[in-house]
Amino acid sequence: MYFSAKLIFETRPISHGDDSRSVEESIVLIEALNEIDAESEAILIGKSKEFAYEAADGGIVEVSFLGVRKIYCLFDDKIGHGTEIYSESYYISDV
Repeated sequence: MYFSAKLIFETRPISHGDDSRSVEESIVLIEALNEIDAESEAILIGKSKEFAYEAADGGIVEVSFLGVRKIYCLFDDKIGHGTEIYSESYYISDV
């Protein structure tokens, strides 16, 4: 089975006293037997994408994995062009 997982990352400077931070959501494709295994794989993927780099001003910026926000089972039998990998539904209340 295929799943998509929404991963959450935080980017923040860790030097120069800068307090700015940003959050990124990333959706990845995972092949797993079930949702529990998919979440475990998603965590491994997220942790493997953590890194730090030197910014233009010489400070260090750190990208940290915060967690898995959502696992979504893909219902299509074949994965390819046009496959829906994520969707969300919202209720619309009458105004």
